[in-house]
Amino acid sequence: MSGSTTKTKKSADCKSKKLVILLASLTLIGLMSTHIVFPQLTKYTIIYNTGSISTQQVTAKSGSPQDIQAAINIVSSAGGGTVYVPEGEYEFNPPQTQWGTAVEVPGGVNVIGAGKGKTILKQTVTTSGLTTYLFGIDGTNGKPSRISGFTLQVTGLDEEEPEGSDTVGIDVGDARDFRIDHISFYNFTNMAIYTENARGVIDHCDFDNPYKDDTSVPPEGRIWGYGIVVVGAWNYWASNITNLLGHYDDLDTVVYIEDCTFRRCRHCIAANGGAHYVARHNYFTEMILAHYASYIDAHGGTPSAIGTRCVEIYDNVIEDSPCDNRSLSDPQYWGQYLGLGIGIRGGGGVIFNNTIKYCLNGIRLYSDFAYEQTKPHDIWIWNNTFINVDNPFDAWQTPINITENVDYFLNAKSGYTPYPYPHPLTLG
Repeated sequence: MSGSTTKTKKSADCKSKKLVILLASLTLIGLMSTHIVFPQLTKYTIIYNTGSISTQQVTAKSGSPQDIQAAINIVSSAGGGTVYVPEGEYEFNPPQTQWGTAVEVPGGVNVIGAGKGKTILKQTVTTSGLTTYLFGIDGTNGKPSRISGFTLQVTGLDEEEPEGSDTVGIDVGDARDFRIDHISFYNFTNMAIYTENARGVIDHCDFDNPYKDDTSVPPEGRIWGYGIVVVGAWNYWASNITNLLGHYDDLDTVVYIEDCTFRRCRHCIAANGGAHYVARHNYFTEMILAHYASYIDAHGGTPSAIGTRCVEIYDNVIEDSPCDNRSLSDPQYWGQYLGLGIGIRGGGGVIFNNTIKYCLNGIRLYSDFAYEQTKPHDIWIWNNTFINVDNPFDAWQTPINITENVDYFLNAKSGYTPYPYPHPLTLG
């Protein structure tokens, strides 16, 4: 898994710049009028006689990256607000450069489409060897942002991808109280959402088919295929996990993932670099079994880099399906249920009240390295339901021992209270 940082770029067309200058001029002369309407771009703008500007609500001329970015620039220059994107189907191609991003969203700006299946943004161009993004949220200014109401899709890619092109839906960097919701993600070859050093919520989203076979990656082919990847600050490890569990408001980095569906992933959720995520009330199915896949994952890091710090996984349904020719190269395994529901390779947390069906393995604790900080530790597991699961739970003892009542506990954690569900950010 490769890290990334949202890149900041400042671009606007001439019309956008002129409109910003016009707004500033009108404010300076203390215009008394209360409504100023800009055709094609602005739904409405209110300037009070004090010269202050209310929350902007701007409608982009179309769903092209250029028109959305122009509307965002206007709203951002006025201090923040919401950009609405009209219903329709639009080509939405990022610059074909390394880390190229189609639309940059600064903190304080919301981008809202007409809904899943109504505002459809399609990436139609991919280039070998590049990682590109449709949206990038840059939260370094400390203001919250929201992206909602879209279908985001990479077209022309079904089971194979052009040698190593990595497409990403939304990249979130250094954001506080971000929200990504009511979006369908299809066919992204690397991951649909990547968050780094961010706090916020991902809810009511659908993730389908991020896994792609790539024969340029030997020996097992493509080993990406993530729905959501959560990364922390990379260099911070909270010493007391009790200060993390069940918290949100007093933390700098945590991502809540709730009421989402995942299909045809290698890892539906994965984490690394000191991450803390909460996965609750989600549905997972049809994992593509490649290499060490699992529906829900937590990387353990390496002896020189920290891994996942904390997970809270509860009230989810994981329902495996028979593996097919995309899952394994050996036909003798086709049609068998070989999935792993929850695979924790590092960090601590709680895993409870989940229902796991038809998997070969239910919950597994294991470590990639014989290194204390990378292995699972301080994990409480209780009240999970297993239906037609051959091996409900195990803890591997190689390359390092993971010991019951020392590293993990098969009982409820005393004093633990989950953060309120649904998350308060979803109720606004």
